[in-house]
Amino acid sequence: MADAQLPKLNASESRIVAALEIRLAAILDDRITKLEDILEKRVTAIETTINNLQKENNILTESVRALESKFLKLESNSRKGNFIIKGLPEDKYKTIQEAVAAVGQAIDVHVDVQSCFRLGKPRNDNSPRPILVKSTDTCASNILRSAPKN
Repeated sequence: MADAQLPKLNASESRIVAALEIRLAAILDDRITKLEDILEKRVTAIETTINNLQKENNILTESVRALESKFLKLESNSRKGNFIIKGLPEDKYKTIQEAVAAVGQAIDVHVDVQSCFRLGKPRNDNSPRPILVKSTDTCASNILRSAPKN
């Protein structure tokens, strides 16, 4: 239907239109080729970046695993000196440190106390709360752990 509205072209005009179509097709083909080259370079750069990031991620993941393992070992080693004392009355000693020292004296062991504190909230039945002792001396803590539970 659109052809019915267009005027008929003579041979010279038809050659010009055909030449323009060929030229336009060549220009479009050249432009598309250039865009394809640009896109291919960008895709290659993105793929390279992704591969590099994946390698870096793998390295960092392994580093995190190694650090977690070291952390767990250090944490475990830091707890080796810890021990719990149960049954010491809360009002018998002025400080918790005095209570721990008294226990050490009772079994003839010097305890190098890093920190100590009672565990939990005070109880209504006035039963003594356990004492967590953090010691730097694993030998003393081992002796105290194996001491009689009197």
